[in-house]
Amino acid sequence: MTQRVRVLLIAAALAMPVLARAQTAKHPDFNGSWRITNIDMPEVAAGGYGGGGNRGGYGGRGGFGGTGDPTAKSKTRWEGVALVTDLTRSMNTPRGNFDMKSREVRSLSDDGRAMTVRMELDTPRGKQAMTVTYDKVAD
Repeated sequence: MTQRVRVLLIAAALAMPVLARAQTAKHPDFNGSWRITNIDMPEVAAGGYGGGGNRGGYGGRGGFGGTGDPTAKSKTRWEGVALVTDLTRSMNTPRGNFDMKSREVRSLSDDGRAMTVRMELDTPRGKQAMTVTYDKVAD
């Protein structure tokens, strides 16, 4: 009986690298350097993050003007060939406490030379979406 267990353990140990390579082969490789080629940000109401208003945080200062430490929790997972990150940020500001939720979905073109990142942001000011396209920079 112990001989069977030993053979089974050796077979499992030998199979692990092959199975690990097969698992990673399913997912695209996002490594490398990328250059932004297009940003698609639909127009939103004044004061939002899109075309008509404030792009640098409150008052154009580039921050949120918070008084407390923001906290963030994120979770990244594979959904098929897309890499998905869900993020929740909690902030204390002079205007009160609020949460922002965002989702970022990364995907590669079939040839692996173009990456698309679709971002959706849900804030107390409303929902915004943005798509950024990148080209891979030759090494």
